[in-house]
Amino acid sequence: MPNSTCCICNSAIEGPVQTFGGRTYCQRHYDKLVKHRGHIWTDTAVLVLGLVLFVLAVTLLAPVLRPILQGDGLLIAGIILALVPAIIWLAVFYAQDRLEPEPTVYLIGVFVLGALLASAVGQPLINGFFRVNAWASNTLLLRLVAGILVVGVVQEFLKYAAVRYSVFNSAEYDEQTDGIIYGAAAGLGYATMLNIAYVVGSGGVDLGIGAVRVAVTALAQASFAGVTGYFLGRAKFKQRGPFWLPTGVILAAVLNGVVTVALGQIARAGLQATPLRGLILAAVIAVVTFGVLFVIMRRNARAAIVSHVPGTSEVPGTSAPGTSSRAEPEWAVWAAVIGLLVVGLLVRGAIEGRTQRFSGNGVALSYPAGWSVLRDEQPGQFLHVADAFSPDQTPIGVSVRQLPAAEVGRGAQSLGDLAMMWSNRQGQDLLGYNALGVEPAKVGGKDAVALDYAYVVQPPGAGVPAVMRAEDILLRNGDTLTLVTFAAPADEYEGQTATWRRILASLDVK
Repeated sequence: MPNSTCCICNSAIEGPVQTFGGRTYCQRHYDKLVKHRGHIWTDTAVLVLGLVLFVLAVTLLAPVLRPILQGDGLLIAGIILALVPAIIWLAVFYAQDRLEPEPTVYLIGVFVLGALLASAVGQPLINGFFRVNAWASNTLLLRLVAGILVVGVVQEFLKYAAVRYSVFNSAEYDEQTDGIIYGAAAGLGYATMLNIAYVVGSGGVDLGIGAVRVAVTALAQASFAGVTGYFLGRAKFKQRGPFWLPTGVILAAVLNGVVTVALGQIARAGLQATPLRGLILAAVIAVVTFGVLFVIMRRNARAAIVSHVPGTSEVPGTSAPGTSSRAEPEWAVWAAVIGLLVVGLLVRGAIEGRTQRFSGNGVALSYPAGWSVLRDEQPGQFLHVADAFSPDQTPIGVSVRQLPAAEVGRGAQSLGDLAMMWSNRQGQDLLGYNALGVEPAKVGGKDAVALDYAYVVQPPGAGVPAVMRAEDILLRNGDTLTLVTFAAPADEYEGQTATWRRILASLDVK
């Protein structure tokens, strides 16, 4: 083989030319390539230990950082907290690709593509089109169904697409293990966007347990995408039939859905101590999945080395790098994904149609059947219902109260005057009250005023304050003022407005 150069050092090769996966190596780099690398275990352990130390450091610094994380500082902290675990986990996966490490530019490209798909397609679909938080919080079973059929399917298909429609057909994708590596890169890009949104949207979160959650999310998203990548890698080098790739995407979606529910319970419960069970469950699933992938990658590496070392025979069931079989049919993956998403839409439609009717004190309205009646003491309040899965201190719900109009605004000449006086009263009663708008409205054919505002809730102890957004509907009947209030955490308010509009449409005040 004249004029051959080593693909590692680019030096002209003198003497025997060694090849591996279609590439040429000088004797020194070929020996290094096929030599057993026991330090892979050490490298992996060091990287994981580094991540543990990072989490501990964030936990120890949390009391100092929490008061100053506002505005740009909060955004920078969120980016750092999301990127560091992603980079470390990517290095862990990359360390397993011992034979022919993938080009760094390819890995970064797939990472960025995963992040872009999460931001531009995935989360808008989940939160905007499917409105998962608006209907999937009634029961644990329903959250699992939504987590798998909507969240899991959308996220895992997009991570699959980030690999399948970018590097899959490139010359660098020449080993089965490459599917796992590139899948993990796409998953970590996706996880980074989720984690940035989580930290910023939660107002900085409880940085101690929040750092653990971010690290677990990164590993979970990478590992589940790695599962799909494993199926992709096998499909590229050996014909598996039309159901092989859909099986991989669905398996990853199931794992994703279970972890989504576990981590979602933590986020919805305000990061208190009791939801640690969900975090532990998510961590166990993520670690076990990574462990399985780790074993597969090590086995593939040993098999490939055996098949290329002179004097040895190929291990049964393995394919030589650089050889590719006919591509699996794409229609099967698309059909499976579309079918599952349609089922998710049907479930959403069925659930959103179920309501409970309340009637009393001249007021009637319908609210989601899965909401619970709360017992709290507010002047004139006779109804307070809330999402059973929302935190006790920041519930998503509706309350109704009736007060004498003269008590709210003595001498008020119009409903608009009453609304302004009521807003002033709210400013005295609610921490951090900020009126966002007052405008006339029609409710059940009756004149009303809508008061939009935000306020702050301070949980007991050292919990992180939460911003709530609410809307009061004021209706007057003689000397009685009826106030119907909808409230939700500020970062969930927009996703709940459809539920609020349906409640308003059912409202009847005598």
